[in-house]
Amino acid sequence: MKVDKYYLFSTSSEMTVCEYDDYIDIIFPGSSGWQDWTQNLNFFAWPCKPYHNMSEIWFAHRGHFKKWKACLKEWREIFLELIEQSLVHKKNIYILGYSQGHAMAVFLHEWITFNFPKTIPYLHTHTFGGAKEFLWIGPQLKERLHNIVQYVYENDIVTKIPFGYCNGGNTIIIGKRTPIILSVKDHYKINYISRMSIWLYKDQLKYFDISCKEDFK
Repeated sequence: MKVDKYYLFSTSSEMTVCEYDDYIDIIFPGSSGWQDWTQNLNFFAWPCKPYHNMSEIWFAHRGHFKKWKACLKEWREIFLELIEQSLVHKKNIYILGYSQGHAMAVFLHEWITFNFPKTIPYLHTHTFGGAKEFLWIGPQLKERLHNIVQYVYENDIVTKIPFGYCNGGNTIIIGKRTPIILSVKDHYKINYISRMSIWLYKDQLKYFDISCKEDFK
């Protein structure tokens, strides 16, 4: 296994890439500083065309999308190399994101499916505890997001905001407390790891320890 970590300090961005013989993990951790929270709170929908050759207009979470565009500019060549590996060697790509990392995972997934549709059979995106990223999702965007799986703890308030926004793909509820009282505490990564430990992808989750050990102190 080969593990590489990448940082973009201008936007407080982080990514871990784990390369195995037969698959690749691309992992985005959650918020870790004031820049991340500034981006999280800058959620007003931003109408935009992500790519010059795209006909539809997006209404996306402004702070998260601006962060994604900065990451794409910095890490584009890394993504292209991983996509080439996937296509040439028929490797699966697992994109994983927790909290704000959910947004980066969703935008990366969409960018790959739009620009490299031959990669779709090898692309698997799973997110945990993510906020809502779109004010509205058109039919073309909905199709590109349909095979994303988002795991949500029912009491996690972060997964309900911004109110009125939505996510594409599929949502799986992995647990809840009763009565259902929305809480920031239920967003903590340790809660997601403990509840996801029984799921098929538990071997990928251990890399969240590598990405964000501070959350476990």
